[in-house]
Amino acid sequence: MSPSLLPDGNIEPLIRTFLLGIIWSLFLSLLAYSCLFKRDQVYRWSTAAVAGVTGSSTYSWLFHFHYPVALTHGASFAKLACEVIVAVAMLGFMEVQFNRAWSRRFTSLLGFGGLLLLLAAVAAFQESVYLLIAVKAGRLVLIGELLRLCLRATRQRKPDGLLLLMSAGLVLLGELGFIALLLRTGVYTIPNSPSLSSTVGSTGIFFALITIRLIRHSTQSKQELAQRQAELDAMITERAAMLAQQNARLDELVSQRTAELNAANQAKTRLFSIVSHDLRSPVISLQNTLLLLQSKQLTRQENERLTQQLTLSTDRLYTNLDNLLAWSLSQLNELRTLPQPIVVHDLADDILEMAEDMARYKQITCNNQIDDELVVLADENQLRTVLRNLVDNAIKFTPTGGSIWLSGHSTHNWGTILVDDNGLGLHPDQVALLLKQPGLLPGTQGEKGMGLGLRLCQELLTRNGGQLTITSQPNKGTRVQVSLPLLTHSLPSRFPTRLPVTITPPNKTTY
Repeated sequence: MSPSLLPDGNIEPLIRTFLLGIIWSLFLSLLAYSCLFKRDQVYRWSTAAVAGVTGSSTYSWLFHFHYPVALTHGASFAKLACEVIVAVAMLGFMEVQFNRAWSRRFTSLLGFGGLLLLLAAVAAFQESVYLLIAVKAGRLVLIGELLRLCLRATRQRKPDGLLLLMSAGLVLLGELGFIALLLRTGVYTIPNSPSLSSTVGSTGIFFALITIRLIRHSTQSKQELAQRQAELDAMITERAAMLAQQNARLDELVSQRTAELNAANQAKTRLFSIVSHDLRSPVISLQNTLLLLQSKQLTRQENERLTQQLTLSTDRLYTNLDNLLAWSLSQLNELRTLPQPIVVHDLADDILEMAEDMARYKQITCNNQIDDELVVLADENQLRTVLRNLVDNAIKFTPTGGSIWLSGHSTHNWGTILVDDNGLGLHPDQVALLLKQPGLLPGTQGEKGMGLGLRLCQELLTRNGGQLTITSQPNKGTRVQVSLPLLTHSLPSRFPTRLPVTITPPNKTTY
């Protein structure tokens, strides 16, 4: 359509129609985008504000072309409602810049906007100029709150704060002028844009504000999304590292439990072997010896010799059973360790007295040279088991006519007990074999053990915070050193009761 085809060559109707089409296109595009893709508060309030401007622009277009529908009460109410909606939507548009959730003040203003819509309906259908002034005054309240938010945005140097402040100020001046007109004429009327330039200017400023705000919001959303993605990646990395650490810990625990189960199975196998063979054989030997004694067909010398052998076998079997019981309890973690002060010299006398028959049989001399004042802190029964096994081993590997010495002294906070013999002695590889596979080396007269003695001594000393060291030279003898904590405070010469003392074993036992 060319200007010459229009009445009087006026192209204003064409421009107004084109402008209304652009407004409707923008509104429908924003509505579809906000509903399908951007369901957040900024786009919702923007869509509501554009909807209000679109409705108000449509009414102005109908009024400008003198359509009869523009003069109805419903159209008047729609025009006033759109103005209230624009004010409330712009308030929400600014509110979301400062608060993620609605403030109590904004919630009250929403309720106030709802009351203005009811008042606008009554004013439009009653054509009451005073109610119309009240509606405009209420819109001034909303615009005043909008000015406050725009001023706050300007102070915080937000990009769209100053432009919004200027626009809200112009709208406020326009509303004040219209209220003054109503008061002066007293005639009910609905305001419309007086000229095309004002319509284009106000619409352009409005959509410029909306565009700036939406672009800024999209940029912030992308930055926040990138930051959250980075935080999520860091959290995933941290959780993955934590999971890997936990898996490593679980693998370590599984390996540890597997090793413990294997050790338990080996201990069980060893226990069954001891019960089925190492204990069964001595019992059968005892039974045969008793049968010979009961036959009464032996000479006096043979009878005395068998009786002495029976005594030694019984003592050895008792020692083996005692070791077996203590070792089984230690494997089941049911062996309690109760440290108490022990006078080592007195305990050594008891051990040598129990070993007197075996020593006399091999004509071995036993000497107790332990200091009478040496007092260590250990479980008495467990230390007794350790010393008894060490003395039995010394007798086992000492030939007939040899000697055994028990000595002891204190150094700093440790008490040292030494068991020496002048037996055959061992090579270093034999000492290592004795520690790894005890019981495989026979004694000087073919004595065999169950292989629990030294192993049990190691475990019991570890429980009491002690150490075991073996040194030996071939044809010169063997020295076994036991180190235990000393009692660090003075006590009477005899200790009738146990002391509540806790011993922390060292990190590593030296053999």
